[in-house]
Amino acid sequence: MQMVQEQGTFPVTTLQIILEGQDYPKTEIVFSEFADKYLVLITQMNKVGTFTLAIPGPDSSPASNRVILGDRDDMTGPMFATQVMLAIMSTKPVVVGLGLQDKQSLGKSLVEDTVRAVCDMAGGRRSQQVDGLDRT
Repeated sequence: MQMVQEQGTFPVTTLQIILEGQDYPKTEIVFSEFADKYLVLITQMNKVGTFTLAIPGPDSSPASNRVILGDRDDMTGPMFATQVMLAIMSTKPVVVGLGLQDKQSLGKSLVEDTVRAVCDMAGGRRSQQVDGLDRT
C-alpha cells in the first residue's frame, strides 16, 4: 500500500492511495471528507461507472443503500458502500464510486484491503466488530 498524496483540509480533505495486491490489479482509492458526507472512489481503470449512496441508521448501521448512478442490478457498489460505512462507523452518508476492471478481480483480499485502506484514510475509526468484512 502506498500513500500517493494528501491535499488540504479546506474545504475538503482528500487522500489518495494505491493498492497493489497479488490477487487483483492496481487499485486507486480516493477518499474525500465533506462536511455532510464521505466520498470514496475505487478504480482500477482511472474512471468510475457506478455510484452508490449508503445512509446510516441511528446506530451507524446502514439504514438504506442504493445505486444513484450506473448499473442498478450490480450489487458490488452497495456491498462496498455498506462495508466502508460499517468499518469507519460513519454517522454521515457515504458515496462510493466504483470502476473495477472485471468481476474476477473482486475477491476477498481486494475488499479487505480496500476497506482497511479507507479506514486508515478516515483516521483509523474502525469498528471492533468489523475486520475488513462484515461477518454477520
